[in-house]
Amino acid sequence: KQGEEQVWKMTNKKCLTTFQPSVPGSELENAIVSGRAAKDVSVMEPKSMASFNKGWVLDLGHDEKNAKRILHPYNGLGFMDSKQALYGVKASGTLSFFLRFDLFHTHTPKAPFKESVGSPEVRAETTCKSITVCQVNESRDEKECDIQSDLEFTVGGVSIPPEDVQIINADGISYKGKQLCVYFGVPERAKPVVKYLAIEEGNEPPSAGVPDLSAHAGIELGIAVINES
Repeated sequence: KQGEEQVWKMTNKKCLTTFQPSVPGSELENAIVSGRAAKDVSVMEPKSMASFNKGWVLDLGHDEKNAKRILHPYNGLGFMDSKQALYGVKASGTLSFFLRFDLFHTHTPKAPFKESVGSPEVRAETTCKSITVCQVNESRDEKECDIQSDLEFTVGGVSIPPEDVQIINADGISYKGKQLCVYFGVPERAKPVVKYLAIEEGNEPPSAGVPDLSAHAGIELGIAVINES
């Protein structure tokens, strides 16, 4: 009503990206559990189909690579951004992520996740309600991936029906008339998990209660290509 104070509240959102530069704690690569190919290949190097048969590959699109090669003699003309993304084909298998519910903590240890038995209970109020997945904004041919129909998503061990994967039609998330993002709700049967994150790399599989491990509640997201072309 007129004269009354209005209070707007936005629901909590967490964002992960492969783009560079990124703020600490937002690196999608740190959430990967399995399914990625070798990490020691530069995004500027050409990739053969054999690379994608070993898993999903962090790479740049064709036009993005060409642009960076052209600008390289000029030190990039000051451009610092890199639209790198994870690319896969059907043979790449499933790319799995562990989406922590505390993703935006300032400190993000760079160590592998290790599962543990006897984990503390994950409360319902800590679980996320929906997940949004976006593809890279780049020019591709008519055989490019349709993010809504060419991918299969699983959340907490539950497959998301294709009809539940919804395109987001909104300004700011399209490229040359193509919508880039989809979203889907987290199924009620999706099982949240707790994983223990080793503070130091190289630790042996821990026992529950080891003091140099911290428990993180979250949910697993799987993405797989289901169409050949």
